[in-house]
Amino acid sequence: MINFSKHKNVLVVGAGSGRDIANAVFVTEYLKQFGIKKISLAGFLTPWAVHYFGGKIEKPINRKIENSYKVLANNKSKKLDSYFEYLLPRLNDDYNLGLKNIFLFSLHHGYKKLEKSMEAFIQKNNFDLIIIVDVGGDILVNNNTAKDAFTPFVDLVCLKIFRKIKNIDRFVFVIAPGVDGEIDIKNQRKIINDIKKYETINIKDLPESLDKLYKVNQQINKLTHSKSGTEKMIKKIADGFSGSINFSKIYNGLPIKYKVGFSNKLDKYSSKIFIFNIEVFKNTELVSDFKSIYDLQSSLRNNFCGSELDMSYIPIGFSDKGYKEYIFSLTPMDRVVFKQ
Repeated sequence: MINFSKHKNVLVVGAGSGRDIANAVFVTEYLKQFGIKKISLAGFLTPWAVHYFGGKIEKPINRKIENSYKVLANNKSKKLDSYFEYLLPRLNDDYNLGLKNIFLFSLHHGYKKLEKSMEAFIQKNNFDLIIIVDVGGDILVNNNTAKDAFTPFVDLVCLKIFRKIKNIDRFVFVIAPGVDGEIDIKNQRKIINDIKKYETINIKDLPESLDKLYKVNQQINKLTHSKSGTEKMIKKIADGFSGSINFSKIYNGLPIKYKVGFSNKLDKYSSKIFIFNIEVFKNTELVSDFKSIYDLQSSLRNNFCGSELDMSYIPIGFSDKGYKEYIFSLTPMDRVVFKQ
């Protein structure tokens, strides 16, 4: 097992947007055993929406999140009740997470601006360890599995950004490969075996971490309209489950309701946490140095099965003052099952 006790100031980052930041509390809890006193949590804002902090539009790096909210680009007046990130400081206190700070990162300003802001941010805060956390393993996507990936953009941008940060120890924790269904567990196993250099921990051997992940996600489900069952599946896997899983995501944005379905067969790989040095990841070339979210979607959507930006209103001309207009992005039709 890697000994992290030499580190004093750690940044733990949920690799994707949405629940990845909540699931990353699994790792912040795990790190406490090494006597680390300064642990900060971070994650990425959902790129298909626009966020405001204290009434001001999101910056590349955002800190004061208690008074933040989330809207669609086409309707700035309607706050989305699925937004849970503003609750994280409260959850930090209620569940004794012990987090020093909580940060939220934005992709809307483009890659170069985020990269420059991140370098200054890391230096200013004197972090000596960065841990990227992904649940399910879609961060492992490569050229051979790109067509299976439905929401890969944020994970890959996260990898690209932090892989370029130097002179700091950086690791990637992949929790319960296959649990999100995007990449077949057989393909994930091949990717992991090809990497070769990694360490593993059994999820069941970290009951305190699992308990915090479960309780935080259950409370988010209770307090908002953001719903997730991943925490239940991880708990089930830790208790010994293996076999096929099927789940889906329903979209109601158009007059026609449709469902995107996933299936996967979980095995012993899914009951583990895989720990990699970030340097072993070679898939960051899949992401360009995009100038905007629209540019990212336009350049990459043909390489993947889908993206976080499908069926969403994408802002155009984004800046610190706002955005000029927006467009609507459709989803690849081969992943859609229409419901009557």
